[in-house]
Amino acid sequence: MDSGMVFPKLINRIGAVGPILAVIGVAFLAVGASAGVSQFYHAWINGWIFWMSLSTGCFGLMLLSLMVRAQWCRPVFRIFEAGAWNFPLLAFLFIPIIAAAATHHLFPWAHPAMVASDPILRYRAHWFNTPFITVRVFTIFLTFMVFLSWLTRLGKVQDTHPETRRRLQVATSRASLAAPGFLVMVLAITIGITDWVMSLDPHWYSTIYGFLFLIGSGLAAMTFAVILVTQMAIDKVQPYEELVTKQTTRDWGNLLLMMTMVWAYFSISQYLITWSGNLPEEVSFYIARNAGTFAWVTSMIVICQFFLPFLLLLSSRLKRRPNMLRNAAILIFTTRIVEVSWNVIPMFHNWRGADSGLMVQFQGLVSYIGAFLLIGGVWLALFVRNFKRGTLVPELDPQLLEVLEHAH
Repeated sequence: MDSGMVFPKLINRIGAVGPILAVIGVAFLAVGASAGVSQFYHAWINGWIFWMSLSTGCFGLMLLSLMVRAQWCRPVFRIFEAGAWNFPLLAFLFIPIIAAAATHHLFPWAHPAMVASDPILRYRAHWFNTPFITVRVFTIFLTFMVFLSWLTRLGKVQDTHPETRRRLQVATSRASLAAPGFLVMVLAITIGITDWVMSLDPHWYSTIYGFLFLIGSGLAAMTFAVILVTQMAIDKVQPYEELVTKQTTRDWGNLLLMMTMVWAYFSISQYLITWSGNLPEEVSFYIARNAGTFAWVTSMIVICQFFLPFLLLLSSRLKRRPNMLRNAAILIFTTRIVEVSWNVIPMFHNWRGADSGLMVQFQGLVSYIGAFLLIGGVWLALFVRNFKRGTLVPELDPQLLEVLEHAH
């Protein structure tokens, strides 16, 4: 990083707000702890899953942009890279979840009495057990870090080498490495989300759940990057003011529209398969999310993560206006936070019973907010630190230079 580089005020503010959010989160968790240790673990995994989703989306879009050498990604590439470099933090923050499994406080497959009385859990015991799930999760993180370190090292060569020919060779090498990396990421996250979320319900399963999580992660990361970069362009921060052209924002809007439609397709596919099968172990997922407060949340997600974004992103005018595109991205990103909780929290009701009242009790709600703020505050602070390690954009990227030529 250039020691004389002045980073945008928005980035510095995020770096300052992160620790404040973390402190508030600790206070909220302390209040929520009165609901019991199990409630703490429920809140922790709920918050962890969202921020893991955001880093996963950043990593996936980073790989995708390198693989297809997309020009639209150059202004937001450093954001994806910084978000992906939060994987070591997320690996460390997974330790409480391992402790929860080891002490029988979170997963039904970790309860010896439940396993002994349930033939399905006994059948799955060779896969779902604390030692094996620990090995899997840290293997996933280690694999991600190997690819990320390799790509970052090549990126530094591309950013500093004076010869254009060498930079083009490095760009080709990064694309060749990103392709298998993307495939490995898809397979690893499919396994991971089965371990982390789907196994919270002892009997429910879905063959499309991994892909649904991946596209949701991509939406979270893309909207996060669009919010930051469009705001910096509106604030006339260079080089973003120059790079964020009408063509660029239109490409971002089209990508968000495509991802919104894919998310809706996967969601409808999962629902239709469940509806046509009409099996008790499958329909429990939707029954838990269409009762009481969750029914209203379900309706809000359908409206705010599909219908409204779909209609907004059809507008060419919106996609050419950074401020309007930013507002659409804020809507999607906020709904992503709600949808992750919609996926995770009812899992505890499915096997503990509705009488536990985790969502309606004040301590429970406060603990969910606290864990989200604590993990998110640390995530944002580290994100800013990662972002400041390099230049605002990959300045010597051959494709970025081509974008700048077209901008003039």
